[in-house]
Amino acid sequence: MKKLEIIFGSLLVISFILRLMLIPGGTFLSVVILSLLSLLYLIFSFIIFNPVKSDNLLKQESYSNIGRFKIINSVVFGLGLSILCIGILYKLQGWPGPNNTITIGLSLIMISSLFAFVKHLKSKDSYFSGLLIRVFIFGLLGVVFMSVSSMDIFRFEYRSHPEYIQAFENYLSDPNNETLREKMEYEYKRTYMSEEEIEFYLEFEKDENQFYNP
Repeated sequence: MKKLEIIFGSLLVISFILRLMLIPGGTFLSVVILSLLSLLYLIFSFIIFNPVKSDNLLKQESYSNIGRFKIINSVVFGLGLSILCIGILYKLQGWPGPNNTITIGLSLIMISSLFAFVKHLKSKDSYFSGLLIRVFIFGLLGVVFMSVSSMDIFRFEYRSHPEYIQAFENYLSDPNNETLREKMEYEYKRTYMSEEEIEFYLEFEKDENQFYNP
């Protein structure tokens, strides 16, 4: 499971790079990976953060040396990471409620980390060290995404296409305006189409309109 976590984390970094470079598939990949990471932490957190081998998941003796505290704390920590991943996904996609979701996720992470730290001071268990790395990475991500708005991310992502940014903002100000919507869609296509493809698209749209509206 830890290997799967590393793979998903690596793919998430790649998806962020693809999004910043406006390479098709980057947005889709980030949505899929953040969703999978959320599910991974939600379901398998007690396995990821504890020394349990995947081939011994169904054997009771695999959990005999872990202890109730580690299992419960790992579940809470995993729940926090899961919620945080969803919050980051919502912020990236401009969906409603990301800040509240990120806050809940960070709160659960901090609470479980605090308990783990207190336990670590008493027993010097390496369990806390494994959590600390994730606290740093996801805590930093959470703070960064909390401090910026979805619109800030959008503007940065499409910083090389100011016409699309302006068209998108105009559409948001009047979402029922069909002309603004068409303008926004046109400018969006210009972010990934060449001039030749744009000309072909416009010709196709013109022919289609003439066909349906002779």
